[in-house]
Amino acid sequence: MKGFIGALLILAVIILQHNHVDSLGLSIGLNHTYSKLLPYFIEFLLVCLLVLQANKSFLKDKSRGLKKAISVFILVAASGIAFAFHPIYEGDFTNTYRKMIVSGNKAEIFETGLTMVALPGCEFCLSRREELNAFKLHHPSLGVNVIVINNDQIAMEEYRETLLKNINVKLADDLSAIEMVLKGSYPAFFFKASSETQGLIHWTNNEFGVTAMDWIVGGSEGND
Repeated sequence: MKGFIGALLILAVIILQHNHVDSLGLSIGLNHTYSKLLPYFIEFLLVCLLVLQANKSFLKDKSRGLKKAISVFILVAASGIAFAFHPIYEGDFTNTYRKMIVSGNKAEIFETGLTMVALPGCEFCLSRREELNAFKLHHPSLGVNVIVINNDQIAMEEYRETLLKNINVKLADDLSAIEMVLKGSYPAFFFKASSETQGLIHWTNNEFGVTAMDWIVGGSEGND
């Protein structure tokens, strides 16, 4: 019984520290995709360990049918609880992008590197701040920028105060030009390989997952 309770407590800790395990994966050199999967993999192993410990302890003398039924219940219930705390959303593992050519004022809006275009008070935009911080922390040589669609300095502060100091946050200088590029989808993500290029890679929020981050880290050359 002690083994079952121990496995249960470890599972509870891992669920509560899910995001820290994700960050640990990046710290030990895993890419963004494998780091995202790491806590789910550990949680699944612990759920399997729960089932094993249950069969070694309080299910030891039970009938085969009862063992099987309770084992399936533990597997489904424990996995469901873990997934309820940290569900996988649409877009978490996607990299569906489109290539764009911009010129003139539109080209000058975007800095080299990764840029998120956001709205003040946008829930989906604000929820991406932690990911941008982690990306910049683990890839300091890559530019990370945030453009806020507003002309009020106060609107920019909710991003500037919570993002790393080396992430560039600015207001959109030309609202009409950038809105033509975005076509009303926020947040939106763009990658610009160099200051000389007029080409941009564009993702909507649901298209920009951890595999897109790995694509950027790998560089645009050789990626289709």
